[in-house]
Amino acid sequence: PSNNTLEFQKDSVAGWVANYTSVDLSKNLDRETLSRTLQATKLVSPQPNDSWDDLFFKLWLDHVEPNFPKEVPVIVHDYPTQQSALGKIGKNGWTERFEIYWKGMELCNGCTELGDADQCRSRYARESEIRKSRGLKAHPFPNRLLEATQKLPPASGVAVGLNRLFWALQR
Repeated sequence: PSNNTLEFQKDSVAGWVANYTSVDLSKNLDRETLSRTLQATKLVSPQPNDSWDDLFFKLWLDHVEPNFPKEVPVIVHDYPTQQSALGKIGKNGWTERFEIYWKGMELCNGCTELGDADQCRSRYARESEIRKSRGLKAHPFPNRLLEATQKLPPASGVAVGLNRLFWALQR
């Protein structure tokens, strides 16, 4: 008889990366170090214009995500700060963000919302500089977001892909 208990596999982004690639993400949080590590491991061929995000996604999409178990839901938590611009950084130094994957696809993602206007302003400035250095236009300054951030009580949110969830439930 089934007990109808849903089992999950859970680990941090760094844990999943280490599990499937042996790369210690905590030691590769800047572009140059990650690029050298990926070249040495031959997991990814970094290109001169690749940002840290580009390198991370090449590693994640080619070597981590495809290896997630399909039969049980997978929870990924504690993202590098570069991967969650509007998420709160936890006491462990990683962003309080999560994603759930099941049957080979991401079903949802969410985070503890950033409630600090100064940190939001700083992250926007950093991201704008990165975009400009790559020849891209900076995103418009988020005045309304900063106003809301100053009034926002502690909160979190999650976005669920209902079409994906229903598809997964039918399989």
